Amino acid sequence: MSGRLDRLYRERPRSRFLRASAVALGLLAIYPWISGAVDFGEIFSERRLHNLHRFLTVDIVPFPMRSGWEEGGGVHGLWEWAASVLAGRGIQATVKTLAIGVVAIFLAGFVSFLLAPLAARNVARRRPFESGPGGAAWRVLRGAVRTLMVASRAVPEYMLAFLLLAVLGPGHPWPAILALA
Repeated sequence: MSGRLDRLYRERPRSRFLRASAVALGLLAIYPWISGAVDFGEIFSERRLHNLHRFLTVDIVPFPMRSGWEEGGGVHGLWEWAASVLAGRGIQATVKTLAIGVVAIFLAGFVSFLLAPLAARNVARRRPFESGPGGAAWRVLRGAVRTLMVASRAVPEYMLAFLLLAVLGPGHPWPAILALA
């Protein structure tokens, strides 16, 4: 059995283009370090270490807690602050966020259910599920639906939300729902 596996391994097809591409990609990844464009000493400079220390000790602490944190409030003060935020509007915001996600999922599923047959080569044709030419009008419709699907996935959700927010205005969740869907 192992002799057969060894023979299959030796006789497998090899792609020179694939190997050359892998070598070229590896060299491109190593080039910045070899050329000196990346300076490892700069990563651990005194200024960067100071910035990291400031971030971990001051900036990461929520603003309303900073005075209590410096006076020794510590983790107990953090828990009290988080509980007050959660009790205030945190639970309501969490439920709204969950509702936005659920509505967006259902809307995306519904639209996908309607558009998927129009994008399928074997369904969107004059005579569905038969071989042969499908007709020019069906090809145009199929291409338009596929282009719409690709374009909707190519634009990031936050960009769609920003554009929809400009069109629909703030104050309601529809820009977020439509962007996620």
